[in-house]
Amino acid sequence: MLSVEKINVFYGQVQILWDVSLMVSEKKIVALVGSNGAGKSTLINGITGIMKIRQGYVRLNNEEIQNLDPHVIVEKGICQIPEERLLFPNMSVLENLELGSYTKRARDNKRQTLDEVYEFFPILSKRRRQNAGSLSGGEQQMLSIARGLMSKPSLLILDEPSFGLAPMLVEEIFKIIKGINESGITILLVEQDIYQSLELADYGYVLENGKMIVEGVGQELLSNKYVKEAYLGI
Repeated sequence: MLSVEKINVFYGQVQILWDVSLMVSEKKIVALVGSNGAGKSTLINGITGIMKIRQGYVRLNNEEIQNLDPHVIVEKGICQIPEERLLFPNMSVLENLELGSYTKRARDNKRQTLDEVYEFFPILSKRRRQNAGSLSGGEQQMLSIARGLMSKPSLLILDEPSFGLAPMLVEEIFKIIKGINESGITILLVEQDIYQSLELADYGYVLENGKMIVEGVGQELLSNKYVKEAYLGI
């Protein structure tokens, strides 16, 4: 579904990514892991058009999409859930969700999609009249993911969904991510929680200092000597 081929990305004159390649197969979960500052967010911001790619290609279903405007990429079926959540705190849960369905591909099915989202996140149905800013951290993360689902994505990119959450909530979020994938949505999961990510993923990539250093089947990477020593402390 998604093919990233030897992309190079810069902040001004400073190069952040060097010849990075990645593939995401349809209806799979692919994990992109690495330490803070490895370039993970830069990579997905390049995929979604937030940052410009100087060299290389991004293809969605064999169509080149590198450097298209972000709203065009959303219309093509890619939705990025930002690490910062970026909710509208003074608007209700329902209003935040409805804003997620502004795309042409989502507008006509808004009511049905809302029902589907409430099945994944029943707490949001109970909180639908409540302002988003009054939700707990875990509920805000759920709302951020749910708002993304309202755009009817075929590929959902999750940027650090476990950030700032208690361990029990992290487990719940990962279970929800698995359920979303089982509903037919392809997922690119960007995470610092390497163990849980690779345990969940069909395939994984490890990014370090702007370069892909190792890739493989998710659970097999947990047995990789370098991954165990550098990231799992084993």
